[in-house]
Amino acid sequence: MGSPFFGLRASDDFTVTGQRPQNWRELMLLLYPNGDLPLTALMSKMKNESTDDAHYHWFTKSLPTQSASLVDNGAYTNSTLATAYVSGGSAGDTLYLKMAAGDLVQFRVNHQILIRDESDLTVDVNAVVAAKGSTYLEVTLLEDDDNSSLGDLSDADYVLIIGNANAEGAQIPDAISYDPTEHDNYTQIFRTPLEITRTAKKTRLRTGDAYKEAKREALEMHGIEMEKAFLWGTKALTTGSNGKPQRYTQGLIGAIKSESDSVSNYVLDEDFDGTTWLNGGEDWLDKWLEIIFRHGSDTRMGFVGSGALLAINKLIKDRGHFEFSEKT
Repeated sequence: MGSPFFGLRASDDFTVTGQRPQNWRELMLLLYPNGDLPLTALMSKMKNESTDDAHYHWFTKSLPTQSASLVDNGAYTNSTLATAYVSGGSAGDTLYLKMAAGDLVQFRVNHQILIRDESDLTVDVNAVVAAKGSTYLEVTLLEDDDNSSLGDLSDADYVLIIGNANAEGAQIPDAISYDPTEHDNYTQIFRTPLEITRTAKKTRLRTGDAYKEAKREALEMHGIEMEKAFLWGTKALTTGSNGKPQRYTQGLIGAIKSESDSVSNYVLDEDFDGTTWLNGGEDWLDKWLEIIFRHGSDTRMGFVGSGALLAINKLIKDRGHFEFSEKT
């Protein structure tokens, strides 16, 4: 027999467990950040071709720079590179330009070159390649070394090919060709398991169908983990616990860092050391966007988080003038 209750009952006086069912909203609110799978979405719109091997390769070829940095004193007056050039060079004089052996292969006899000081481009002097040594170019000046009032070829640190000149009836010069660059990556096997007993599948829950929710969640996490691997993953080949190959694909960020010089962190950029974002951010963006837009399409896409977007918005508000219209 149950316990007696004396007097007027209030809602909290129903104390028997389970007697008061209360009210439950049989739904779940998913508190997720904005943004779905932008990189995966972009790739789904691109042309694709299935690979027939887990280790795949491709080739690229970029436009040769046809330039080289000079080393040590740069310009010398003898082939032993014992006497550094000082000043006073005239058209017809011979100089010897020291550079790395790997850079010498870009030059051939009769290449017209520009010898320059990268800190003072008024120094620029035209010359022609007369011969090549193991560590130097032998060049003949085509003009006097008097183009700059601040410096001369003793300050030269860079050489740029600007053309070639050949005598009438001359023999065909040696050819220079460029090899492509080979790249490779691995495919990665992604698996996101889903487990539920038949009894659990049949059990009624206030939060909805357990199987449907587990399947939705597994598919979602499968896509999210792939997206993050495509961004931050590193290329690797290991052996799994079953003794079979286990591969990891190179992500976008790692590929950019390893294949491109156009990588910068504002906090670590020495050109902006000690400068706040609001004071230096615009110059930093201008500096790197100029480099990024040098090649390829004039359209670029950026993947940024809310923190980066906030920083850009602050910069616009601080430096710009925004006018509201029907579209903004």
